[in-house]
Amino acid sequence: MHGLLRFRLTERPTAKTIWQRWFNKYGRAKVEVIESREAVSNYCCKYVTKQMKDETFIVI
Repeated sequence: MHGLLRFRLTERPTAKTIWQRWFNKYGRAKVEVIESREAVSNYCCKYVTKQMKDETFIVI
Protein backbone atom coordinates (compact mmCIF):
# COMPACT_ATOMS: atom_id res chain seq x y z
CA MET A 1 0.00 0.00 0.00
CA HIS A 2 1.18 3.50 -0.78
CA GLY A 3 -0.23 6.68 0.58
CA LEU A 4 0.27 10.37 1.13
CA LEU A 5 -0.73 12.00 4.39
CA ARG A 6 -1.37 15.67 4.96
CA PHE A 7 -1.65 17.35 8.35
CA ARG A 8 -2.06 20.89 9.59
CA LEU A 9 1.32 22.25 10.63
CA THR A 10 0.10 22.65 14.21
CA GLU A 11 -1.12 19.02 14.36
CA ARG A 12 1.57 17.25 12.34
CA PRO A 13 3.01 14.16 14.06
CA THR A 14 6.61 13.18 13.47
CA ALA A 15 7.49 10.52 10.89
CA LYS A 16 8.58 8.31 13.81
CA THR A 17 5.15 8.63 15.47
CA ILE A 18 3.33 7.75 12.24
CA TRP A 19 5.65 4.79 11.68
CA GLN A 20 5.17 3.49 15.24
CA ARG A 21 1.37 3.70 15.07
CA TRP A 22 1.28 1.92 11.71
CA PHE A 23 3.81 -0.73 12.79
CA ASN A 24 1.90 -1.50 15.98
CA LYS A 25 -1.33 -2.06 14.04
CA TYR A 26 -0.21 -3.53 10.69
CA GLY A 27 3.50 -4.35 10.80
CA ARG A 28 6.28 -3.11 8.53
CA ALA A 29 6.10 0.45 7.23
CA LYS A 30 8.29 3.03 5.55
CA VAL A 31 7.51 6.65 6.37
CA GLU A 32 9.25 9.55 4.67
CA VAL A 33 8.85 13.30 5.03
CA ILE A 34 7.84 15.02 1.78
CA GLU A 35 10.71 17.02 0.34
CA SER A 36 8.86 19.11 -2.24
CA ARG A 37 5.75 19.41 -4.40
CA GLU A 38 7.80 18.10 -7.30
CA ALA A 39 8.66 14.97 -5.33
CA VAL A 40 4.95 14.34 -4.65
CA SER A 41 4.13 14.85 -8.33
CA ASN A 42 6.87 12.43 -9.40
CA TYR A 43 5.70 9.86 -6.84
CA CYS A 44 2.09 10.01 -8.05
CA CYS A 45 3.07 9.83 -11.73
CA LYS A 46 5.31 6.85 -11.10
CA TYR A 47 2.58 4.75 -9.54
CA VAL A 48 -0.27 5.91 -11.78
CA THR A 49 1.66 5.02 -14.94
CA LYS A 50 3.14 1.79 -13.55
CA GLN A 51 -0.05 -0.09 -14.53
CA MET A 52 0.29 1.20 -18.09
CA LYS A 53 3.75 -0.19 -18.85
CA ASP A 54 2.49 -2.93 -21.18
CA GLU A 55 -0.06 -0.81 -23.06
CA THR A 56 0.42 0.68 -26.51
CA PHE A 57 -0.70 4.19 -27.33
CA ILE A 58 -1.09 5.66 -30.80
CA VAL A 59 -1.04 9.45 -30.99
CA ILE A 60 -2.50 10.93 -34.16
